[in-house]
Amino acid sequence: MRRASAIILFLAACSGALPALDNEPTGFRDLTWGTVVSDVDGMQVVKEKGPAQYWLRDEESPSVAGVDVEAVLYLTLEGRLEGVAAVADDGTLMRDSLAAVYGEPDEQEQSLSLWEGRNTVIILNEHDDNKAELVICTMKYYAQLAGGDG
Repeated sequence: MRRASAIILFLAACSGALPALDNEPTGFRDLTWGTVVSDVDGMQVVKEKGPAQYWLRDEESPSVAGVDVEAVLYLTLEGRLEGVAAVADDGTLMRDSLAAVYGEPDEQEQSLSLWEGRNTVIILNEHDDNKAELVICTMKYYAQLAGGDG
């Protein structure tokens, strides 16, 4: 909860021109934002909280932007895909890989990096042990997160 609060405060402090995100994602892997996740083979709900559900996908290679992660957690609101979250063991490698795909972060403050597009936000929170939490989500999911309901 403390990390989520730090991310929310960081994002609330960020302001500027209309965002531009190189290669802005419209989903993750073969799933577009808004996909009804229960219709996808191999998806399992692992947690529910209010309108949010958290899913894992069977037999999936756990990586994001070419970097190994512990698992990829699919984030839904009312059953529709709105984002993914993961934890990487090498935060520096994850930041560099994200920058190679999406360009340099729009905002960077201490351990937090933010890439912001028209419909998608990418948040990377690096820790002292070099692990990093990553969230790639729609603006709709971010609004839910910022509102404290996600």
